[in-house]
Amino acid sequence: MIEEFLEYMLTERRASALTVSNYRRDIYRFKEWWEECNQRSLDLSKLEREDIRSWILFRSEGGEVKPSSLNRDLSSLRSLCRYLRSRKIIDKDLFLGISQLKGSKRLPDFIPESRMVGILH
Repeated sequence: MIEEFLEYMLTERRASALTVSNYRRDIYRFKEWWEECNQRSLDLSKLEREDIRSWILFRSEGGEVKPSSLNRDLSSLRSLCRYLRSRKIIDKDLFLGISQLKGSKRLPDFIPESRMVGILH
C-alpha cells in the first residue's frame, strides 16, 4: 500500500522525485519503528492516532531531531493517511488533534559595523 501511495504521489499528484523520495524515507522509518515496537507487520488499516502520538514521542526523545524534521515526517504520514482515507482503507482522521511542532525562532543575522559603512556610502 505504501508503494501505491508513492506511485500516486508521483503520477497523479505530480510530486517531484525528491519529494517522493523523502516521503518514502519518512514513511518507511515510521513502519520500521512500528514493527520493531509491535513485533509484527504494520497493517495500515489498523493504524491508530495513538500510534502517531507514540511516534512523535519516540522521535522527539533526547532532542536529537529538530522540530522541522519531525514536522516533515508528520507531513509525510499525514499525506499517507489522507490517501488511505480517500481509498476507504481507514475511516477516521488520525491527525485530528495532532498539530505541527513549534520550532525555535532564529534571530536575524546582523551586519558588522565595518560592512555597514560601505553599504551606506
